[in-house]
Amino acid sequence: MTDRVRVGVVGTGFAASSHLDALARVRGVAVSALLGSSSERTREAAQRLGVDHAVGSLDDLLASVDVVRDLHDAVERAIAAAAMSVTKVGAREGMPARDAIDAAT
Repeated sequence: MTDRVRVGVVGTGFAASSHLDALARVRGVAVSALLGSSSERTREAAQRLGVDHAVGSLDDLLASVDVVRDLHDAVERAIAAAAMSVTKVGAREGMPARDAIDAAT
């Protein structure tokens, strides 16, 4: 694992921008991927929110990060169904970012 925990965020709206702002303040975290409802929305949001990697699918997101911060119940179910390895966790709504990061390290 790198010296920074790679976080992927699902969602491109207001809630995502709030979560990205909060994650930017957590030492040892790099938001490295963003997934939205369409390729166009994802690219636009990644550029607007300063995220380097706009991904096109949940599989791409899971392959490129250590922690997924999802903002939607359906995504949480897909993450669980993907049987993520021990180094990858799905951070639940209301779960403090530090708890999710600690679980991934």
